[in-house]
Amino acid sequence: MGILRLAPALLVLGIVPVPAAHAQQPDLSTPEKAAMAYMGAMRAGDAMGMARLMHPEALALLRSTLGTVLLTKDAAPFRDQLFPGRDVAALSDTEFFAGFLRFAMTQDPDLAQIMRTARMSVVGSVPEAETVHVLMRLTMTIEGITASKLEVFSAKRDGSRWLGLLSGDFEIMTAALQRAFGA
Repeated sequence: MGILRLAPALLVLGIVPVPAAHAQQPDLSTPEKAAMAYMGAMRAGDAMGMARLMHPEALALLRSTLGTVLLTKDAAPFRDQLFPGRDVAALSDTEFFAGFLRFAMTQDPDLAQIMRTARMSVVGSVPEAETVHVLMRLTMTIEGITASKLEVFSAKRDGSRWLGLLSGDFEIMTAALQRAFGA
């Protein structure tokens, strides 16, 4: 069952970032600003804020692929951990995504602490059709050791706002969950 513990972490780390919902709405006028806003929500541990910063198409894709997996009989224990006391079918796409993130953030307290202290800077952007990929340098400290790595935040316009998309790691997580639950 190790893959079940890993799947939500892959989701959190495999999703490209966007902002927290506060009283003042974040500036999402560029993909770079959206990436920085998402990172702010991630650092704050704000799962619902992160979910609100995802593109509606990304939220619907997650829901359509994983929602059916989680409704299988074999997935009931995992589903109950993700959404305790909630009717999964009644959740909005945003609530569904936030539930996954919330679960992932509680599974590894060390990861949550690392993310709270992480710093991000934008290196550049690459447009591709309707999507813009923002290259970011993520710097974090783990047990006193500072490490830096490059991440990509992909965003797509939704009206006047840029919102986050799911990364390719999502496909790996989905396949692992489908295999684990025979869906």
